[in-house]
Amino acid sequence: DCIVTDPPYGVRAGAKKQGRVGEKAHREIQDLATYIPSKVSYEEEDLSRDLLSLAADALKDGGRLVFLVPVDLADFLGIDRAASERGGGP
Repeated sequence: DCIVTDPPYGVRAGAKKQGRVGEKAHREIQDLATYIPSKVSYEEEDLSRDLLSLAADALKDGGRLVFLVPVDLADFLGIDRAASERGGGP
């Protein structure tokens, strides 16, 4: 068994999930045939936790979960991004 995915990350990806916030959270659906569910932001931490939970429930023992985790290589290489953008060195 294996799950391979590339979940949306960051501000530009704008991950969303079905749901409502606040007082509008519980609303009776009048016509299910024409109902379009509302969407709310899906925070990166919640998305990751849900993905790991799904994998734990769905995969057999020894199964694999493969997903992209974006990183900024400048952090690992010790590059000062602000200085680089100004034309300076690392």
